[in-house]
Amino acid sequence: MLVAIPVTLVNSYYGILVYYWVNYMRPLELAWYIAYFDYGTYLAAALLMGYFYTTIHKDPLKFTHLWPFFLLWGLVTFSAVAAYLPAIAWKKWWELTKVAIICVMAVSIIHHYEERLKRLMLVIALSAGVLGAHGFKQALFTGGGTVKGPGGQLGENNDFAIFLNMMVPIIYYVSRVEENRRWRPLMIALCGAAAIACVFTYSRAGFLGLCTIVLVMSFKANKKWVGIGGLTLAAVLFLLFAPQRVRDRIASIKTASTTDLSTQSRFEAWKCAVEMAKRHPLVGVGPRNFTFVFNYFKKGVPWDTHNGFLRIMAESGIPAFLAFVFLIFYCYSVPRRMRRRLQKAGGPDHLIQYCHGLEVMIPAYIIGNLFNSRHDLDNFYYLVPVVACIRIQAEAWLAQNVMTDTQRRAQLFRQRFTLSPAAR
Repeated sequence: MLVAIPVTLVNSYYGILVYYWVNYMRPLELAWYIAYFDYGTYLAAALLMGYFYTTIHKDPLKFTHLWPFFLLWGLVTFSAVAAYLPAIAWKKWWELTKVAIICVMAVSIIHHYEERLKRLMLVIALSAGVLGAHGFKQALFTGGGTVKGPGGQLGENNDFAIFLNMMVPIIYYVSRVEENRRWRPLMIALCGAAAIACVFTYSRAGFLGLCTIVLVMSFKANKKWVGIGGLTLAAVLFLLFAPQRVRDRIASIKTASTTDLSTQSRFEAWKCAVEMAKRHPLVGVGPRNFTFVFNYFKKGVPWDTHNGFLRIMAESGIPAFLAFVFLIFYCYSVPRRMRRRLQKAGGPDHLIQYCHGLEVMIPAYIIGNLFNSRHDLDNFYYLVPVVACIRIQAEAWLAQNVMTDTQRRAQLFRQRFTLSPAAR
């Protein structure tokens, strides 16, 4: 970091790559953990200063296609102003603001540069793959012990499972278009390691999410029966050879609502979240205030909601909840629409594969948030500028290579009246 921060001051694109590497691989937490050293803030500050000093004249600020995220950011800001405990709320607001700054920097620096987008996607895939391999190493060396993330937002096993499920399709689809063939087998191995690590997080939501993305990826490959058969075979082998602790944890899914204290407590937390939303429908109780004001609305032990959608509704109000849902839909629909148009027109394969990865990532994130409170997962929001850049580059390619019906008629009209009399 002592090297990265000064270099970021003179090379903003390098700073973006380092920032994504830090947030998707967590290298400092893997080496050691210094709670008081907020390296992300220092790196973001260096990136911002370097951009305005060296880059803004070449690549002006761009907010293109980021408005759904800034809509959510604005609503969270209003929620922080009216929070029960402002000190806690503003701390969370600052974290989201830092994400907003990086999103603008990423779109401004990358936007129409094809090679820059390719390198960024490679950094994301390899960084997340190394973290997945780290989880696989934990499961291997502990004989099937619980796999947890390195720290921060990924410190808890359920949160780490959401992250791994999101990254598995991205690693896989990036590997399919990697020009350096030596990287491809490594990335496939990292993808498999991340999937295995997800199982050993002992997260039931993670297991359901992993099954979902495997099915979706097999359907996308037009190998529906291969995917269903492979998943069935994997389930049989899993039940035969997996550690008893893993099997017991997965088997508890069907009885958790009546026998598992953690699951029962979630129902109480969901009722409390609904009550908060009823009493404060516009601004909620404030970002990250849920557990601190739990007893104001419901007596008992304060539990986390374990549901990202209810959590954001309780903390930031119904408008913020709707903005969050729309942002998820936006990050799914844009890649899907761009992919279909590019496939129809024979567009660049790397953009098509990136769209596939983002499409499969969204269901994993939704399933994770149905059972865990990760509506504020930075790794999801850092993919919003990736969606924006893919859209910018896809629309630019389509504009150059594909004519609409109106453009085609206009061209024929011009050709008709520009031909010489002899040619006519």
